[in-house]
Amino acid sequence: MIALKRCFALKKHMQKITTELSQYFQRLYLLYPWLHGSIAEISTPNSQLRFLFWFITHPEFANAEPSADAIRDLEMLNEPLANPEDTSLIIDNLAYAAYLSREDVQEAYDLSELQGRRDFTYWYLANILPQALNRENLFTVYNVKFTQLPHDELAYVWSLLKCDFSAEMLKRFPECYWKTLSRPLRDFPDSPVYLLGAAMWLFPDENNLSIVEKFEKPEQLRRLFDDWLYKQPYDKYEYICRRLNLNSTLRQKPTETEKPAQTTKSATAKVNVVGFARTEFGLGEDCKLTSLSLLKNNTSISVYDVEYLSSRSNKKHEVLEPYIQRNLPAKINIFNMPGTEQYKLRYTQSLNLFSSKYNIGYWPWELPRWKTEFDFCFECVDEIWASSKFIQECFENSTGKPVLHMPLPVDISRNEKFNRNHFGLNDGKFYFLFIFDSNSFTSRKNPYACIEAFYKAFPRDLNEVGLVIKTMNPNPDDSLW
Repeated sequence: MIALKRCFALKKHMQKITTELSQYFQRLYLLYPWLHGSIAEISTPNSQLRFLFWFITHPEFANAEPSADAIRDLEMLNEPLANPEDTSLIIDNLAYAAYLSREDVQEAYDLSELQGRRDFTYWYLANILPQALNRENLFTVYNVKFTQLPHDELAYVWSLLKCDFSAEMLKRFPECYWKTLSRPLRDFPDSPVYLLGAAMWLFPDENNLSIVEKFEKPEQLRRLFDDWLYKQPYDKYEYICRRLNLNSTLRQKPTETEKPAQTTKSATAKVNVVGFARTEFGLGEDCKLTSLSLLKNNTSISVYDVEYLSSRSNKKHEVLEPYIQRNLPAKINIFNMPGTEQYKLRYTQSLNLFSSKYNIGYWPWELPRWKTEFDFCFECVDEIWASSKFIQECFENSTGKPVLHMPLPVDISRNEKFNRNHFGLNDGKFYFLFIFDSNSFTSRKNPYACIEAFYKAFPRDLNEVGLVIKTMNPNPDDSLW
């Protein structure tokens, strides 16, 4: 990684960055231990920028509602990083955070050299900015600012224009953006520069001059722009036409058709069950069985499905689907997930998920002691259900909140019966069964320890015993597999 001292006069600038992130982000960092391999800590300026960049670009946090302190942390992304005397560049903390997050980019662009900074700026505008800023809540919630251009930088404005922004977001553009788009092309004085932006969209790896050389007439550029513009949502299309004084005939405003109201069985729900209702793994089964057991006991429910961002398939449940909705009509929530996963919902879902509710955490746990660094998770529950006496004792020693022993529901109905011969198993053997999901951490599930323990227990004769290992979601590319 390029050392900080190589990056032109950054020492004084970096001293302005806070030495400690807000509690909101410190807790979030603890909740994602897999991230610690790439961002080992968040106490230095560079690591803070990388972590904040990860947060604003991660799709899981598209609906996050950060605290006021967290928003102040995010505002550091607005601070300029480039030398104020070098007005040919746009490098702020947001751009530098993207730079720090990509080792290949650090190797390609030397920010201690003027040409390196220029090349990086062009790469950032063409490749990163549309993806990084393609979320309106960056501006409406996180207070990330549109850069007030010290110069005419078409690549920057066009990168924003082609983002999936609504017309309301385009109204936030500074006036200088529209002036940049409206100025004439050098090679085609009668044509506006936004036409060149359309060509840049199709040829992002080439500079402005080489793009212009591809076209002999401005009409060719205009066709590119019109093709892009016509595909935009109507409100955005109409606003751009108006701001750029386009004379082309406006599309006819589409007629809005009234959507039929969704019918659910949750209008009079007494309990909201929150969990991975459509996801096929253990925690998903917990949510499904809790919901089905409540229905079996004539308790009306609403099911809030938490989408799981992974390769696990999401399937609709035949019985529960009519109960799944995005509202929480009941006053009681049951969260079928670990405590850390429940607290993550404060970052990934609306806070209305918790407010004015009696929140029950139906938390699985595997260790004899709760980790004290996660004590803050108790803040999001009024009561805890423990599926075993082992878990109950652990939580009772960790919190003063009520802890109730509530064994997991079990569905004993069977659709089909299979004998051992169906699975190729010997009728005369005593079998041990080990089950694990390869989507989890292999080191945590540890099937190797199970195999080793089996051979230690039965080192000589395997005629009377056997070990069956059932797994799902195997990854052939995983060397451990």
